[in-house]
Parts: sequence; C-alpha cells; structure tokens
Amino acid sequence: MANADYERVLRQYAEAGHQLIVGESFAVEAAARKAAKSYPKISFLMGSSGKPQAPNFSVFDNYIQEPDHAQRLGLQGRVTGSHLTSMHSMDNYYVSKLLPLIKEAGVSVVANPLINITIQGRHDTYPKRRGMTRVPEMLAAGIAVAFGHDCVMDPWYSLGSGDMLEVAHMGLHVAQMTGQEAMAACFAAVTETPARILGLDGYGIAPGCHADLVVLDARNPIEAIRLRAQRLLVMRRGQVIARSAPAHSRLTIAGRPPAVDFRLSA
Repeated sequence: MANADYERVLRQYAEAGHQLIVGESFAVEAAARKAAKSYPKISFLMGSSGKPQAPNFSVFDNYIQEPDHAQRLGLQGRVTGSHLTSMHSMDNYYVSKLLPLIKEAGVSVVANPLINITIQGRHDTYPKRRGMTRVPEMLAAGIAVAFGHDCVMDPWYSLGSGDMLEVAHMGLHVAQMTGQEAMAACFAAVTETPARILGLDGYGIAPGCHADLVVLDARNPIEAIRLRAQRLLVMRRGQVIARSAPAHSRLTIAGRPPAVDFRLSA
C-alpha cells in the first residue's frame, strides 16, 4: 500500500464496521491519527513511535520488542533480522532508542540492497524513499551488518545473478558509503561479516582453515567492488572447482595499449 493511500484504507476499514483496526503508522503518523480522530468509537492499535491519542488511538513499540525477546529467551548472538526496511521510514528518535537495544541483544542484520531498492518505495511520489535499512548507523552502533541477495530470479526480482560483489556495489551506492573505510565495510558485508553471523567454522585464510575461497582479479577490496572483479579461482576444501580467465578488453586504437583491464595503476 502506498503511503498516500493509508488514510483512505483506514477509513474504508472503519466504514466497513470493523471495531478494532491494527497496523503500523511509521511514516504515516499524521494520516493514521487523522483517520482515528474521525471514528472515536472505533479502536485503532498502531505500531508507532508516538504517544497514545485519546480516546481511541493506542500504540505499541513493536520493533523494540524484538531485541527484548532475544535477551529474555537467552538468544543473544543467535538472532538475525532480515531486511529491516521499515527502519528507513522510522523517525530518528525512535531509531535512537532501537539501535542500542539491537546492539545490547546481540541481534545481527542482513540487508538486501538489490531487492530493497527495487521494491521499497515503489508507490511513493517524490521524493522517493531508498528502501534499504540504516546500514551506516547500525555499523556505527557496533551492530554486525551483512548484505544478502534475496530474490535472485523470481517475480519480485528477475535480474539476479547471485553475484555478491554486485550486491556490495549496490549496497555501497544506496547507503552512500563512499568513504574508504565505508567501502571496505561493504566488502566485509559480503565476506567476513556473514561468515561471523553464521558462525562458520574454519573460515578465513589461516593455517587450519578449510581453504574454501574465491580468488579475485583485484588488488584490494575497493577495486573488487568497483570492477565486480573476475573470479579467477573458486576453491572448495582446497580443490579448484571453477576457473575464469582475467577480464581484459583488446584495443585496436593507434597509439594506445593493446589491452586494458580497467584497474588503476599500482
């Protein structure tokens, strides 16, 4: 449902005779409260960062409950929130309460840049919301954030290739993470961080690890993202299972080099 339709739909439910209407009013607080005010005998219960509104508008902090449940059940470090797209529409004060609770509960996060930027905010007028959750703010709060590739080839997203460097490339742009450390964090979001979230044993390049690895045709993580670098080797338990040749373009221009690989000079 588009935000612009929220009040109309609430009024439809009210006119249909429903005595309790439950929903979320993040990013549509004014519209939800205006509709509730018009129907004082109908109860509205909304996930909201605001206060109750007499006589019929009650609120609950639905997202703040999730990290609380993780701690109460002893699941610190074992819970991961996927997408969390609603956080990009929450007001800043509400998020300022939510982020420390996520960190305290040891909840990890997986954003999905390709599908999030494609689906979220689709029915918005302008300005359009970007749709991905607050990755820089979460990283600054010390929360483990990984990038995923939800909907690789399905009706919601039919352009996927399973390429996690493409995911990191899109996440970097959507989150405007173009500083050197921020770009390195985007690379970590498709490598080290998801491995840590999954609790993988034997991950990494060190004696005793499984030798499950991908060799990229790039000098550093930022170049790998910029070029969506060619995968030269894929290894599984020390055995090469896939190979690709370096990606070079041949030139036939007088006075120019015979080939170019688009990498910066060392």
